[in-house]
Amino acid sequence: MSRVNQATETSSEATTSESQFSSVAAPLGSSVSAKIKNKIRGNEFIELGLLLNVQPPDESYSFKLQNSEGQKTLAIIPNQKKLWISNIEQWTSAFLVFAAIYCEKSPSETPSLMKYMFIVRELGSRSGN
Repeated sequence: MSRVNQATETSSEATTSESQFSSVAAPLGSSVSAKIKNKIRGNEFIELGLLLNVQPPDESYSFKLQNSEGQKTLAIIPNQKKLWISNIEQWTSAFLVFAAIYCEKSPSETPSLMKYMFIVRELGSRSGN
């Protein structure tokens, strides 16, 4: 067997033995709350900026008076800072997290989401922002 054939066989064996890519990194969306994930999966509106994990959570809280079954309760709710997306890189990062979460429920939508991202990035590159 020649060296070229041997290298080709070794390469094709490696390709067939590794049928799926596996990563040791945390999946996209692993830091997103279950509440936000459920909104994404339920086709509800979310602020894409909430998907960016670039700042520590705000340590301030708000109080909310709730009325449940005729009984009033006081709830302490952590404040969330909204991150405004100001460039195409931030939008792309947020959209990739969105797509990863959405495609867990609807994998057949992946090509459409990737095409949408391609179009937005093309438009973004033309505007110079």
